[in-house]
Amino acid sequence: DYMFGDNILPEKRLAAQRASLAGIQHGFDAFPPRPRSDQAIRLRATTSSDQPIQAVEVFYTLDGSVPIPGNCASLAFQAVGVDWEAVDWKYITRWEAVLPPPADGVLIRYRIGGRLGGGGWVFADNQSDNPAQATNFALWVNDLPAPAWVRTAQVYHVFIDRFNPGSGRTWNKPERLDGFFGGTIRGVEEELAYIQDLGYNTIWLSPFFVSPSHHGYDAGDMYQVEPRLGTNEDLYRLIDAAHQRGMRMILDFVANHWSNLHPSLQAARADRSSEFYDWYLWKKWPDEYEGFFGVKQMPKLNLVLGSPARQHLLDCARFWLEKGVDGYRLDFAYGPPLDFWIDFRRACKETRPDCWLFGEVIHSAPAQRVFAPAFD
Repeated sequence: DYMFGDNILPEKRLAAQRASLAGIQHGFDAFPPRPRSDQAIRLRATTSSDQPIQAVEVFYTLDGSVPIPGNCASLAFQAVGVDWEAVDWKYITRWEAVLPPPADGVLIRYRIGGRLGGGGWVFADNQSDNPAQATNFALWVNDLPAPAWVRTAQVYHVFIDRFNPGSGRTWNKPERLDGFFGGTIRGVEEELAYIQDLGYNTIWLSPFFVSPSHHGYDAGDMYQVEPRLGTNEDLYRLIDAAHQRGMRMILDFVANHWSNLHPSLQAARADRSSEFYDWYLWKKWPDEYEGFFGVKQMPKLNLVLGSPARQHLLDCARFWLEKGVDGYRLDFAYGPPLDFWIDFRRACKETRPDCWLFGEVIHSAPAQRVFAPAFD
């Protein structure tokens, strides 16, 4: 059963453990993960003895700009201990640095580098020797607690296409399980009382965006409801009806990838000079690009810091919160860069402070902890 990914295989777990100790690593190890304005921030890193790293520094900015070594603030790490790693038969040095308490609302961006004996640098966590390609980390300083309503949330998941076609409509009879069965958003609205009577006060909707699939995890337009399921007005009415009952509405949001039928990909494949070319991770233009688990029908988005696709998704997240949704369940959250989710959190919380953000991270507990700065 690969529902939980390659972690089911011992050799994959071993490979992941070894990779987590190679070279210089940070792994978003910051405490507290969601700092307040009165808290200093402790950063941790490790280096392995198979690489001659003599010193470690953090390069950071406090205005949200890209941290460029030599053109931003920096702080030296201190070595605080050495451990023997029996699996790889090498020493691991532990390092720490403490950033002073920043002001409330500050967005800290940082990169961590290790100075090699020969004078060069290597950067955590991707081991790049080029500062411009170093892994970006970020922390957003704010005093927002987790939404109080989440503590009593009882969540009911609705797979729209399979839930209820609605009054006056009958179920379709597709020949395949991945066909369209005919559930609609109006069908969900008609059953709000049923869901509430079961004891649930929060609904998690499956993706409803324009999509060629029954599941909807491959959107073709992040601003429009799939016509098979209804209209944007149907969705707004569902949200209002749920709120009138004192219920909350959570949307399934996919940031890592979408459909190969998305107009932006079509434009980028037709013209390499298109404004949408940089939205994707090309192997060989125009037909080869990175996909979700290699699936060509689900192209992966280029969400590096400063990319236009990144901004597009942040704008989409704001849009639906402004329409009244109460939060997001974030699909395949370990796909996009970690610092993307810091920007996502800030965009969402500035739009609606009490929204609930939680992600799908099918990994070990330590790997899940990495996402603490971003999710509630």
